[in-house]
Amino acid sequence: MSTHTTSLHRLRLLVLASSALLSGASPSGPSSASAAVPWYTDVVSTLMDLAKTNPHTTAYYEIGTTRSGLAIPAVVIEPESSAGTSPSPEKPADSPLSSVVILAQVQPREVLSLLLALRLANILSTADASATTAATVRTVIVPMVNPDGFEQLRLNPDYSENIIKNAAPGCADTEVTSAGVNLGHNWDFEWNYQLISGSDFSDPCGPAYRGPAPFSEPETQALRDLLLRERPKSALIVHARHLFSTSRLLVPFMFHKSTFASAESVKYKMLSDSDINAYRLLTSAMHNESTAEGGSGYSIGTSWETINQTISGSDLDWIFDNTGAFSIVLQMGTAEGTYWPGEDASKDLVEQHIPPVLKLLQLSPTVPPKTTKKTANSSLLGRVSLLPLYLGATVFAAIACMLAIASYCLGYDNVIGRFRLWVKRLERQVASRISRKRYVGVRTSSPPPRGGAARAAPFGRPVDEDVGLEELVVADEDDDDDEGTGFSYRM
Repeated sequence: MSTHTTSLHRLRLLVLASSALLSGASPSGPSSASAAVPWYTDVVSTLMDLAKTNPHTTAYYEIGTTRSGLAIPAVVIEPESSAGTSPSPEKPADSPLSSVVILAQVQPREVLSLLLALRLANILSTADASATTAATVRTVIVPMVNPDGFEQLRLNPDYSENIIKNAAPGCADTEVTSAGVNLGHNWDFEWNYQLISGSDFSDPCGPAYRGPAPFSEPETQALRDLLLRERPKSALIVHARHLFSTSRLLVPFMFHKSTFASAESVKYKMLSDSDINAYRLLTSAMHNESTAEGGSGYSIGTSWETINQTISGSDLDWIFDNTGAFSIVLQMGTAEGTYWPGEDASKDLVEQHIPPVLKLLQLSPTVPPKTTKKTANSSLLGRVSLLPLYLGATVFAAIACMLAIASYCLGYDNVIGRFRLWVKRLERQVASRISRKRYVGVRTSSPPPRGGAARAAPFGRPVDEDVGLEELVVADEDDDDDEGTGFSYRM
C-alpha cells in the first residue's frame, strides 16, 4: 500500500471515530462529521450546529481570520441562565463566571487534539452537563487554531505526519512541510531568547521557525486578543505525541531551565510558592482523575524537566505571564507511531482525557490569583540578562591574573611597589611642567658650566661628571625605597 493510500485510509478511519465521538456524547448533539473527514468546513458546521441545537448554553463565533481569509472558529459555552439567553462572545464585565480557554490543533498534524476539543464542546453544550461539570465556568473552545495549515494538510495527505506550521510565505524551499510559522513559538515572551534552546527558531524553513517578529501571524494575534479579553483562570493547550504512550502536563516556564517538580531546588525556581501550589492542585487532580478512570496518568513538569528542551516565544509562557491564567500544555500520548491512529484507538485516547479536563474546569475557579511577578523582573532572568557583564568581568579578572603571573615570572616580584614608583615619577613630571622647570637630560659626561657657575642638578642631586645614566637611575630608586615604595628586582 502506498504512502498516499495509507494516509487516506487513516483519514477515513478518523471519520468514523469523529462520528462516534460527536454523536455518542449526547442524543441531541449533531454528527455532521459523519459523512466526511472533519476538515475545516466540517468543523465550522459542527460548531454552528452545536450552537443552534443548544442556544441557551452555546454560541458560535469567529475570533479572527487567517492569511488566506479562513475564519478561526470558536464556541463559548456557559451554564444555562435563568433568563434563557445565549452566551455572549464578549464576556460581560460583571460576569460572575470564571473563564477557561481551550486551544487545540496548533499543529495541523495533531488531529487528536481537534477530536478532543470537539468532544468537549459536545459534552459541555448540553444543559445538564454544563450545570454539573462547570456550573461556574465560562468555557471558550478554539478547536482549530491553524486552519491554513490544516487545509494544506488536506491538499497534501502524503505529508499528514509532517505538516507543523501555518503555510505562511517566507521559506525559499519548495518542500510542503517547510512553509509557514510554528504558531506555538510566535508569542511575545522571550521570543528572541536562544541562550540555551537547542532548536533553530530563526530558520524560515525549519519546523521550529518562530516567525519574523512576535505576533507576526494573524492566528496568534487573534488568540492574544481573545485571551486578553477573557482573562481566564486557566488555559489548556492541547497537543498530541505520536511515538510515546505517556501523556504529559507541562507548566511554565519553557524558555529556560526552570523547575517545577523539583521546586525545592531554588536555583531555577521561577514560580511563587502560591502558584506552585495552584499548579500542583490542578495537575495532580488531573493525574488522579486519569488513573481513577483507568488511564495511565500524566508526566508533570516544565519542558526542561520532562523533555530536556527549552522553547522561546511559547504560548504557554506568554499566557501565564500576561493574562494571569494558569496555562497548561496537555500532550496526548498515543504510542501508535502515527498522529493519525485508527478508529478504536482514536476514540479510546480521546475518552481517556475527558475526565481530567472536566476536573480542570471544576477546579479552575477555586485557585487563588497568580502571584508570580512579571518574569522580566524575576531574579533568574535578571541574572541571565547580566550574563555578558559577568563574562566580561571574568575575562578581565583572568587577564589581570595572567599579567600578575607574567610580571612575577619576568622578575617583578613587587608589582605594587613598581606601580607606586611609576605614580611618583608621573607626579614629578606633572609638577615640573606646571612650575615650568627645565630639566637637563642626563648624559654620561657634562660640559663645564658657563662662567664657572654650578649647573642645576636634576632631581635635586649634585651632578658628578663621571656619574652615568644607569647609576643615576639606581640611586633614584634607592631614594624611593627609603620612602617605603618597596620596589626590588629579582635576580
